[in-house]
Amino acid sequence: MRKVFSIAISVAMFAIFAIVPVQAQAPTGCPPPVPGQSYNCTAHISNVTMSMPVTPIACPDGSTVPGGLLTATVDNGVFHLTINKAGDGWDTGTIEGGFVFLADTGVTYTGHMVQWFGDSFNNQNTVSHFTGTYVGTGSDGSHLQLHFDFHLGWSATPSGPAKFVFFMKTTC
Repeated sequence: MRKVFSIAISVAMFAIFAIVPVQAQAPTGCPPPVPGQSYNCTAHISNVTMSMPVTPIACPDGSTVPGGLLTATVDNGVFHLTINKAGDGWDTGTIEGGFVFLADTGVTYTGHMVQWFGDSFNNQNTVSHFTGTYVGTGSDGSHLQLHFDFHLGWSATPSGPAKFVFFMKTTC
């Protein structure tokens, strides 16, 4: 179940930056890239709020974070994209701000969140990384601390199938 939450956070984070294949559309606030030319763009993000349902998360220490509704507000964010003339690219983004988590148990958690991601890609390899940290205090005085690490890599091989590397780690 924690994998679902990690993936949902990643999807939500990518949705903030409206990332689609680089040749198809530039990130919000950036001019479109021109194929065959070098490209750099930095976009700043603030005052963006997103909400999503959360399923319960089983923590490695045996505890459980309840399900509920997470609403996060990006106070500060930056996104950077670089593409070279060959079409190889690198992007990175960081967002931070507050969150409110209405747990199914009736406890409301408020706190701070930070998310970072980075990708690199060329015509044969792709690597994506994501980390997210949420630290909050519940209306009953309890504490919530979650950290997610996500990695996905794909590499073409000269002979044989492509190689995939994937891992996720959750710390509560």
